[in-house]
Amino acid sequence: MNRKRSFEIQARDRAGNVLNIHIDAESTEALYRELSKRHLFALEVKENLLRRFFILPKQSGVKKREIRDLFFQMGTYLDAGISLEKLLKLLHKQQKNIHLKASIDEIHKGVRSGQRFSELILQHPSVFPGYIAASLKAGEESGNIAGSLLEISRLLDLEIKLMDSLISSFTYPLILLITAVVSIFLIIYFAVPRFAKMFADMGKPMPFILNIMHAASIHFWMTACTAFLLTAATAGGLIFAWKSNKLRSRLDNFLINVPKIGPILVNYQLSLYFRLLGMAIRSSLPADKGIELANSTLISKSIKKVFDTALIDIRKGGRFSSVLQKISWMPDSVTSLIDVAEESGDMGKMSLKISNIIGEDLNTGLTKLIALAEPVMIVFVSLIIGGVIISLLYSLFSINF
Repeated sequence: MNRKRSFEIQARDRAGNVLNIHIDAESTEALYRELSKRHLFALEVKENLLRRFFILPKQSGVKKREIRDLFFQMGTYLDAGISLEKLLKLLHKQQKNIHLKASIDEIHKGVRSGQRFSELILQHPSVFPGYIAASLKAGEESGNIAGSLLEISRLLDLEIKLMDSLISSFTYPLILLITAVVSIFLIIYFAVPRFAKMFADMGKPMPFILNIMHAASIHFWMTACTAFLLTAATAGGLIFAWKSNKLRSRLDNFLINVPKIGPILVNYQLSLYFRLLGMAIRSSLPADKGIELANSTLISKSIKKVFDTALIDIRKGGRFSSVLQKISWMPDSVTSLIDVAEESGDMGKMSLKISNIIGEDLNTGLTKLIALAEPVMIVFVSLIIGGVIISLLYSLFSINF
């Protein structure tokens, strides 16, 4: 299978509007077929060669916050009685993000031609997460699209808050680590050469540790470039492992079993999983269909594999709670609540409660991890910088002996 190439296009639509859009296609021929399908005339086409030859994260130009706000607006207006076609036309005029504006325009045209809203959303996977189309389909079948849109906006809001919490939690330790690395490089670049000159002027041999640091200072830029390349190679290796199903599965299993970090990664995904499961079942979807939909939110291949197996067992007549009991990292409280929900027949409401409980556990886990990570990082940084300074002082004191 050919790898898709990334193109930035300036195009004109039928109304004469000039749009700047991004399209991934296997070839230029496929690109122009896609433009023709969208009824767009290309004015300028540029290929992003970095994306062609290097592994870079895929970007749609649309932030989740924008999608959350869009779906909240749509749900609110539809609930107020405005038709979907008029609403899309209004939102297209108001939208400032050109990528999202282009997607709304195409969806609006599709709705006017009689296509289902969920199917049109599915045609824009780079903009809208896959589970959104399935959630909307459930809303269309139950006749409550407005409610589905509002629930999706709440789900996106939860996902955004969880991700923001993760990022903010690890910002301070990362700053400490960067500070330590920069401090060491500054000491090696400025201080070590002066110590070396002092020993040379006095005709005394330098201690072993100072010799190593002096060699690093002489070849400072080579040392810095080597450190950068090692970091880049490690990052590239992790990206490659993430894209390889076999290696990603091993990486998933390793991270899940890491103390303190594993439960956070699991709870993050489970919180979103049970939120979407509750939404699906409350939209009148059968339990197995809701589980299938919720499985699409899972990032970890290992966790997804477990729930895919659970789905197969459920369709064979098994109980969801019985399947969950076999999972070693599944909290006992979750299994118990699902068992109660199956007995009472209110799986939708219970799934949403479970999502809230796991969300609280996630916040607690993050708080504890940061409380542990900050002093550990401070000690680590102190040992590194202190070790370098002590080595210099030892070299200085050795002059007199």
